[in-house]
Amino acid sequence: MDIYLVISVLLLAILLIIVILYIHLRLRLEKNVQRLALDTFRAWMNNTLQSERENIRESIKKEYDALFEKWKKDYSEEIRKEAIKKSQEVLKGKVTEQIIPYFPDFPYDPRDVRFIGSPIDLVVFSGLRERNVVDEIVFIEIKTGKSRQSEAEKKVEEAVKNGRISYRVINIPKETL
Repeated sequence: MDIYLVISVLLLAILLIIVILYIHLRLRLEKNVQRLALDTFRAWMNNTLQSERENIRESIKKEYDALFEKWKKDYSEEIRKEAIKKSQEVLKGKVTEQIIPYFPDFPYDPRDVRFIGSPIDLVVFSGLRERNVVDEIVFIEIKTGKSRQSEAEKKVEEAVKNGRISYRVINIPKETL
């Protein structure tokens, strides 16, 4: 065999090994570059998305605050008037509860009426003042306008209708006072 042929085969084998190593390294490098590019892209997207989310949140908050301030400005006077009106209605109701026994069409003698206020407005001891006899005891709840009974008032009415009423005398020793 000729030495040139052996050297040529060896050189060809070395060249083939170099080409295979080159291809292998190039594929590894491309894979690493792709992974790095993908990681960089994902990081950039996350930062961009986070930044955009914050911008959108800030924009929405500014718009919300502006609209809320406009609403407050537009309706604050109306809200104030409504609150005053409701307050006046409540006050009228409380005054009415106290003076209704003196109205001409009130069906009981005002001297037989005691104001309680809550959970019922009035207790009437019918006949007590004029004849010194109690014909009946009446619990009265005064309602004006669109007002309705509270839960406590409904419970008192239910107890009265079901006869769950009693009379008790509680004696307190002088030493306690």
